Amino acid sequence: MLWFIFSSTWLMAIALLVPRQAGWIRRRALEAAVVLILFLPVLSQCFPKVIAHAKPGLMGVTSWLPAWGMALWILGVLIGAVIGLKQYQLALLLKRQARKLAPDEVTCIQQTLRLDEQTIMDRILVNERIATPMALPSNPGSVVLPEGWLQWSPRLQRAILKHEWHHVDQHDALMGCFMRGFAILFWFNPLAWNLTAAWVAACEHEADLAAVCNDDPVSYADDLLAFARKQSSTANQTFHAQGLPAFTGSKLGQRIALLLSNQGSRSRCLWVTHLSLLTLILSLLGCAWLGRPIAYSDSMREEAATRLSAAAFPADAG
Repeated sequence: MLWFIFSSTWLMAIALLVPRQAGWIRRRALEAAVVLILFLPVLSQCFPKVIAHAKPGLMGVTSWLPAWGMALWILGVLIGAVIGLKQYQLALLLKRQARKLAPDEVTCIQQTLRLDEQTIMDRILVNERIATPMALPSNPGSVVLPEGWLQWSPRLQRAILKHEWHHVDQHDALMGCFMRGFAILFWFNPLAWNLTAAWVAACEHEADLAAVCNDDPVSYADDLLAFARKQSSTANQTFHAQGLPAFTGSKLGQRIALLLSNQGSRSRCLWVTHLSLLTLILSLLGCAWLGRPIAYSDSMREEAATRLSAAAFPADAG
């Protein structure tokens, strides 16, 4: 148990070292770290067993861990699961209460995303209860837009639609539920929540790049700031659901700074990215090797078995 806790913490820390400028590599590294941590106990079984002598009293030293630690962990997981389930139900409610698109809204979306009309009608909805566009964790993925989005400027409309549809293409909302589940399982570890937040930020950066495309990133940054200011005045109307909002005031400065970072700074962090990924792979193998199964050879038990198999009174055997 202690081996798994320390190993998972180390792997999380290494994955978080991948620079933000690495783009999609950072996101994939964080996802890979989560999957590898969950399968680390299975991976450790692939290594050959190590033979060790059992030490008297060793199990007694660590036997207290499951007594209260396991109960506390289960309680935290149950609380997190209840909160997560409630958020997911709110997301489903948000989708059920949404209305279908009007013909002019469908036409506007077709001009931007180049999708067929049936796909647009099935997967893009409008709800008056929200002030922020959202990608919902449904299958297939769907987007919910706030009422009155058609009155926004054409440039803002294009940015929002491209941003949100990129979340849908990458299944970010469903993957977000998986990442949230990982954070709930490791609720006691602050690095797990930091890793989840870093993954969300990486997804937002990818969607920002998709929204900018060939446009001016400065103009897009201006739209982000203008939308955030407008949203702050209608914060009470925002429907909080499990999903990935396109525009949010949370760490907006970091998103804009990352979006406007020049290519030179990105290329300079390339060696850091490669070093972090190499360290992650080596750390994974090292942690799995340390957790390999142990076959205890109890000399006292062997001696007892030998004595029991011998004659009780050798002199009487003749």
